[in-house]
Amino acid sequence: MKNLTQRQTDRLFIRHAHDLYSKFVENAVALYAEIFPEKCDSKNFDDGGYDLIRQRLIFELQVLYNEAKGEKNAKKKCKAAAKRAVAN
Repeated sequence: MKNLTQRQTDRLFIRHAHDLYSKFVENAVALYAEIFPEKCDSKNFDDGGYDLIRQRLIFELQVLYNEAKGEKNAKKKCKAAAKRAVAN
């Protein structure tokens, strides 16, 4: 594999982050649809449903950020991910 520039690497991660966030939103909506089916049906989905999910996503993203911020935790997760990547 050729060496990527920092900009190319950043673009790959940005594209991946957009995909990851879209899946994150879809999973949150699916979970809320299971919990509150009457609020998440496409005919009844209103600003209240959007706000509920948005608040939950903000909370979950803060939890993920705090977890990633901890150096010890990040090292442990990276080592485990690297082992899985090599195994695959």
